[in-house]
Amino acid sequence: LPDPSLEASPLVLQPGAAYEVKFAWLPSDKCPTDSGEPTPNPTPSEGGGSGTPEGGTPDGMSAQLGRADGGVADGSVVVSLTAEAGAPSAGATITNACAGTVYRTGVLPAS
Repeated sequence: LPDPSLEASPLVLQPGAAYEVKFAWLPSDKCPTDSGEPTPNPTPSEGGGSGTPEGGTPDGMSAQLGRADGGVADGSVVVSLTAEAGAPSAGATITNACAGTVYRTGVLPAS
């Protein structure tokens, strides 16, 4: 994506014209898994674990956008833009995502 700080000049729109703002999503964490029904009486374990199994992933976590069994944990991120107060807003939903960073361009002429 082009760096918004490198924009040469502001975009001036003619009546009825449009503009674009592009974005990219970079996941930064993992989504909790959908582990089904909770166990009412968990079995105590020996020793105090750190919560992180040998593989290095915290308990109850899986990679974003999917699970090992092929299913997907619920989670989404909504990215929206409102040009001015009271103006219509535009948005996009990134499904099956929990945590990350949104990178955006500045205002671009519509293509």
